[in-house]
Amino acid sequence: MTDFQIKRTSRHCRVSGRELLPGEDYVSELVALPVDSSNDFERHDYSLGQWNGPAPGSVGWWRCRIPVMNAGKVYWAPAEVQREYFTRLLAEPRNEAKAFVMAMLLVRRKMLRLEHEETDDAGNPWLVVLDPDKQSIRVRVVQLSMDERRVIQQEFADQLFTDQPSG
Repeated sequence: MTDFQIKRTSRHCRVSGRELLPGEDYVSELVALPVDSSNDFERHDYSLGQWNGPAPGSVGWWRCRIPVMNAGKVYWAPAEVQREYFTRLLAEPRNEAKAFVMAMLLVRRKMLRLEHEETDDAGNPWLVVLDPDKQSIRVRVVQLSMDERRVIQQEFADQLFTDQPSG
């Protein structure tokens, strides 16, 4: 299992390098990296004045606010960003463990519905989930240790959580 280097919001504008101040709105963007890079995704933060729209390879973006006080609560990125992130994970065989964990999180959040489980001819277990448009998606069940799950869940937290609701 790979250890990912992606961080939560940097609290600095990617373009100007300026520190984003408490109460300031900014844009977070999740960008897919080339297949040959050591990471799959990278999070970029922009002050509103420096945001010029999505970069090539953008999975999605959302508006956030630097908290005035650390309330300790975290919020998910918008639903469409989460679904696009999941779709990109499914597209890369090397990400099957992450796709499985993300599918389970999306089922738990009621963004996907578990339809049934099945086994292929080789004896591999699969989940079949339904997206909001009732399209079936097959996700291979991957057996993971608690540590492997924690690493993947931390990656999701770094990429898809913010300390303010998106708006």
